Formats: sequence, C-alpha cells, structure tokens
Amino acid sequence: MIKNIFTAGVLALSTGLLPLIQGCAVTPSVQYMKRTEPALADQTKAKQVNQGITISLKPLESREYSHPDFKQPVNVIRKGLGSDNFSKETLEFNYPIFRDMTAIEVTIINNTDHILRMRDSRVAFIDPDSDEPVMAYDKENMTEYLTELPSFKYSADYIKGSYPYTEDVNDQVEKALKNIIKKIKFINGFNKEIMPGMKQTGVIVFPISLEKAGEGKISFIDMAAKTDAAGNVTEKVRFDYIVQPLLKYFKMEQGKDADWVEIEESVYKAGGGK
Repeated sequence: MIKNIFTAGVLALSTGLLPLIQGCAVTPSVQYMKRTEPALADQTKAKQVNQGITISLKPLESREYSHPDFKQPVNVIRKGLGSDNFSKETLEFNYPIFRDMTAIEVTIINNTDHILRMRDSRVAFIDPDSDEPVMAYDKENMTEYLTELPSFKYSADYIKGSYPYTEDVNDQVEKALKNIIKKIKFINGFNKEIMPGMKQTGVIVFPISLEKAGEGKISFIDMAAKTDAAGNVTEKVRFDYIVQPLLKYFKMEQGKDADWVEIEESVYKAGGGK
C-alpha cells in the first residue's frame, strides 16, 4: 500500500518548513508565515491584445504549485526502533517541482491568419538591476538541468534525512521529476505551435525565486504578427507585463488546518508574527 508522506500543503514544501507526517501525534500550536509573491502591477493589464495575438498572464500563487501529478512513489527502507530489522515500504512524496522557481500561467489566443510558432519568439524576465535577461525554461531545459533544480536537492536531502537507509535516492528522485516534467504543459518550447483561431493555456517557468520575480518585467519578445506567402515573418510584436511584490500572510493550526490559511496582516501580527 502506498502511503502519502505529507498532509501539509505546498507552502510547507516551497519554503522548506517541516511538513506534518501522517499518523504522528502533534502538540496543538499555530504557526505563522509571510511570503513575498509576484503580482501584476496596478497599471498592467493581465490580458493584452496586439496584431491579432492575445496573451493573458497570471502569476501562480505558491499554493497553486501543488498538483496531483507532483505526487510520485518512492521506495524507502526503515530500520526498526531499537532493533536491526529493516523493512521496505513505498511512500508517496509530493515533489515541489517549482521550488525556488516562479511559474506563470499563460493563455495565448491566435487570431492571425498564420500558425503561431513559439520557437520564433522568446519569453524573458527582465531584471531592472541586471543587463542580462533570464530566459524562461521549457520542458527541454527542465529535463536538461534536472539535477541542478532546487527541487532535486531538496527532495533528495529530505528523503535521505528521513530514511537514511534508503538506496538509490538520487536515481529515484531523478526518475520522479522526469515523470512530473513530462506531464507539465509548457506554453513555450521549440515545437509549440498555435493554430489560427485557436488558443492554448500552459505555464512558463523562470529559474528565479518568487521574491525576485516580484521586481521586474515579464516580456514576450518577437511574437510573429504577420507573415508573407512563404511563411516568413514580416512583422513582430512584443508584450510586456510589469510585476510587483505582494506580501501575503498565512497561519496553520496543527491538528485543525490541513494547509496554510491566508490571513490579514493584523491577524498575523496579533499572533506574534514578525
């Protein structure tokens, strides 16, 4: 039987707070947390239209980073308490695939008369304090840099620390993350195409933290607005989304809340949050 390791929500995973272990008794207490997350600036429209192309952008909140596909099995080895007996067990681990990264939900509508090929464009995060843009990862990038992703180290370290006798942890984590990446629908990518009159929704992922993503601009550059009879791009357009930091407050009462609950700043401060 597969057991779920976690009962706490995705915020516990994305911040590195110790999640609750199913079946263990806990002393009732309330934890408080605050996070800075990216949000669109007040003057920035979430839906923008330019030359027949419509792009709608929604920065995902950290709690939206959880998905059933992110739960993958891991085979662990337990050592009996006060004995030399070992047992094998299959647990279900909720892998924080976007840990220390920023995921954006994007919907693109193609009302042009040509196929919109995403390989002709670039999606970048523009940091006002840097001369180099941060390019969005696609499925190929996520797979290529898999062992360098923050989620790989966090997951491997957590499993090794919790079940030190478990074998092939790195291999198991790598396999699990590959399975998750295959199921994620990326909106960008070399082979991504959007037919005329059609729309697609997916995600773009930047290798930057949620906090850093709240200080810059997300740009869709060189989107093909017009083509000639041979299919060559003759006119390109650009979409810019200014983002700003948004401070949010949460609490979780052990034994009552299964996930972090968003609260007002006044409740956070009254509970002793700083």
